Amino acid sequence: MRKGARCTPGVGACVLVAAALLMLPQGAEADVQRAEADQRPASGDSAVVVADAVPEIKDVYVIQIRDHRFHPERLLVPAGRKIKLRVENLDATPEEFESYDFNREKIVKGGGKITVYVGPLKPGEYTFFGEFHPETAQGVLVAKTVPDDKNKK
Repeated sequence: MRKGARCTPGVGACVLVAAALLMLPQGAEADVQRAEADQRPASGDSAVVVADAVPEIKDVYVIQIRDHRFHPERLLVPAGRKIKLRVENLDATPEEFESYDFNREKIVKGGGKITVYVGPLKPGEYTFFGEFHPETAQGVLVAKTVPDDKNKK
């Protein structure tokens, strides 16, 4: 395993982590660690939400639009709390952030940002998409219960 690599306990997890890190190109490990830290996918890959992952409690959850795609495509958020989403459009063209699941629709100018408040959501998956690029701009909020969350809003 590379210096500084982390391993979570579990059946075969250390072996899988070590094998995955050995297959990465030089310098890609830092991309993976940065992606883990801010829940954005590394090197353009899709984010994966692990079944037993616990959502982090944050003041703001950020979704970026790059190349007419949402990053991350899957965002883990706490269930039972009102959350603040900041959608940042890094593309030059506008996009419409829309969700039938949580009833939101808002234009994001090229190079612009919007804030959307959602929830509180029940545990589950809530889809959103870009109205102007629905074939590529697709994403999911994954709402999960936070154990012992005494500060639900």
